[in-house]
Amino acid sequence: TAPTVLNGPGLGLAGATTLELEVDSFLPTDVIGIGALREAGYTVVTWDPRGEWRSEGVMHLNSPDLEGRDMSHIISYLATLPEVA
Repeated sequence: TAPTVLNGPGLGLAGATTLELEVDSFLPTDVIGIGALREAGYTVVTWDPRGEWRSEGVMHLNSPDLEGRDMSHIISYLATLPEVA
């Protein structure tokens, strides 16, 4: 098993999908990239928030009923995976 990092995008940005990046393409001096995290042994989960990029639905900012539920579903799914700690 490996520790897991939830790597959510900033508002209006797509979830990261380039696995080789050592630093974040949008904030290269502030955020470690998926590649560096995976190389360090982490499981990395990215997503497109509701209503943005490849995600369906309508965007709702800071909504515990929608965004909160979406995150809860991501965490519940991760809990079913044997490789996630």
